[in-house]
Amino acid sequence: MKVLDLILRLRKNREDEESAVPVMRVQQSLYEKPRRVIELLFGPEQADSIIDEIIKSGKDRYSYLTMERGVKEERLVQVYSEVYGNQYVLSLEGDDYFVDRDGYLVDRRTGFKYHYLPMDKDVILVPKSVYMRKVNESGYEEGAVGEGDLWKVFMDTVRRALAGAVNDILIEGQGSVYKVFYKLLGGGKVSVLTLTAKEGQQLVQMLKNRASEYSEVMANVDDRPQSGRIEIGELGVELRLEFQPAVEGESVAVRIFNIAGYFNKRLEELGYEKEFIEKVRRLAIRKNGLILVSGSTGQGKSTLIKSMLLEANPEKRRIILLEDPVEMKVKGTIQMPIGKFSFADGVRSCMRAVPDIIVVGETRDGETAKNTIDAAMSGHLTYTTIHANDCVGAIERFILKAIETGEMSAEDVRFNMSSTLLISVNQVLVRLVNGKLKPVVEYLIPDHEERILIREGRFEELRERLKERGMTLNQQIEKLYREGLITEEQYLSYSGVQ
Repeated sequence: MKVLDLILRLRKNREDEESAVPVMRVQQSLYEKPRRVIELLFGPEQADSIIDEIIKSGKDRYSYLTMERGVKEERLVQVYSEVYGNQYVLSLEGDDYFVDRDGYLVDRRTGFKYHYLPMDKDVILVPKSVYMRKVNESGYEEGAVGEGDLWKVFMDTVRRALAGAVNDILIEGQGSVYKVFYKLLGGGKVSVLTLTAKEGQQLVQMLKNRASEYSEVMANVDDRPQSGRIEIGELGVELRLEFQPAVEGESVAVRIFNIAGYFNKRLEELGYEKEFIEKVRRLAIRKNGLILVSGSTGQGKSTLIKSMLLEANPEKRRIILLEDPVEMKVKGTIQMPIGKFSFADGVRSCMRAVPDIIVVGETRDGETAKNTIDAAMSGHLTYTTIHANDCVGAIERFILKAIETGEMSAEDVRFNMSSTLLISVNQVLVRLVNGKLKPVVEYLIPDHEERILIREGRFEELRERLKERGMTLNQQIEKLYREGLITEEQYLSYSGVQ
């Protein structure tokens, strides 16, 4: 599609005659900095000849650069983002947008307004996480909720979070205003709503009142942290809320759990490398042993485990999960919410319930660690998670927790760990330049020599072996950066992950 065709198409999609952007304005946005893009892709000395070739070919820049010159879409988006000073993603759905009178691109589905870069066909670039203004049928914009129904405003925010695969909503007092953010998977947050201080306080109180109906939250308490929950039947979700007192106004962290339907994401759908998928698929059907998954909060540990459970055919194997809370239902399994009993108590109960597979949602203390190893050694395939910065650190931390009980010596714990461990995986979610999330994993499937290193507590030597194979998180994230798949900012934010 040529430039003029794109302009006419955008004009045709306008809401009314006044919403169309002037032709000259679009042309300026198209041709303001194209030479710099070419220079970054091919070098300053080739810029003139490349531009001449594009003109002579009769093709648009996007088609010529990607098809004739073999420039990867990810690289093209990265360069445009650098030149135009924002982080863009490709969109091929021009029919879903119109240009308003202010020159913003408006998404018909969500009402969000964006600065944008039209390419030379039905391809546009929009910022992946910058919401310039928010408009919907309720008639409110960021910074101007006015006298509208606050609960309806909040429900709209939850709906958009669900549509955008956002799991966490943050409500923060900031002096004279309250800000509502989406916490982005892969790091960072984006502002989606600004309230006055009074409106923010009313929203927090409203959430407390509703949470008190479903949990032990005390609606009149604001001087100490509280945890609660709210069920939203119409959306099929449960909200887990953390209320925290703060100097500039009480803050709330809201995590969204889908309680409707069953988890059904396979490993291939989640973006893992083929080699990793093949290895964990073989481990998922083992009859006993320990699978240890580590990483920080929100990095996809539970998602990885539940995808592996699907490989084990839950309809034919007895699988019991201990979770706090139950996040995603897995068909054919028994999911026990941790409430009035501990993970350690739950593991003991599971071992008497003739399971094939036990999933311990999190190893938080020494007793849970010891019981989990016992389960793995007594003929059960056992999964658990732990917070750690790398896969070797996860092994080391798990062993230290088991030693805390004083029931076993350090040597015995290390021996049992070296005998039962099938794999230790550490994972982070990295946002690529195309806006997609990619799980990056560092993992150790110990061979005979590495089991000896675990038994003898020689953990630094294990780390050196991973480095020699190029399998550390740092090495893999650096590789993504060199391939142009992540930005320099992303690379630097993860460069100290180990």
